[in-house]
Parts: sequence; structure tokens; C-alpha cells
Amino acid sequence: MRRAQNSSSMIIAQINQSRPLTTRGNAAVEKLRTVLEEYRVKNFTDEIPSRFKKTVAQAAKEKRQDVIVPEGMERLIQNIGASHKITRDELHTIALEVGSEKKQIPFNTFVQMI
Repeated sequence: MRRAQNSSSMIIAQINQSRPLTTRGNAAVEKLRTVLEEYRVKNFTDEIPSRFKKTVAQAAKEKRQDVIVPEGMERLIQNIGASHKITRDELHTIALEVGSEKKQIPFNTFVQMI
């Protein structure tokens, strides 16, 4: 399979090959990426993006599990002061569409997604 030039929709399609994201889900993922990228540029300028993504995922991860749930994403967004930039519903949409039926996103999938 040929890789696209950093196309967001292709990355999402690779992450979640079993079912494509809805328009709403895709918009929510893009919004989360934008919020996190703004935070990275402002606060982690010396950190390489891949290290930042792993740090962010660790902050959102459930204790003793390698999964991200909506509450973990909410906690992360609140901690970085971005609660006004992305809604709780959008975070739940991401968890439902990218994650399992239990709204759990595997750690590595979350890192790739963001």
C-alpha cells in the first residue's frame, strides 16, 4: 500500500481500517490534533513531536492499562487549559469511533491518531 503525503484522512483510515470515521468523528479528531499541536508549539518547542505524542498519551492513559478513555482525554485537555477548545461530546465521539465498544482506544492507536 502506498502512503499518502501526511494526509490526515489516510492516517485515520490506517488506524481504523475496520470502519471509517464519520464526518463528525473525523472533525473531532482533527480538532483534538489542532488543540494538541497548538499546545506543543507553545510549551514543548524543544521536544520532538513523537516524544510529545507519547508524553500526552501517557497523561491521558488509564492507570494499569494501556488504553485511553474519554475521561482520560478530558483530564488531559483540562490540564493543558484547553477545555474551551474541544467539547466533551467531541472527545466521546473520538473514543466511540476510534476505540472499542467500551470507548477504549489502545495506547499505540491514540499515539498514531494524534
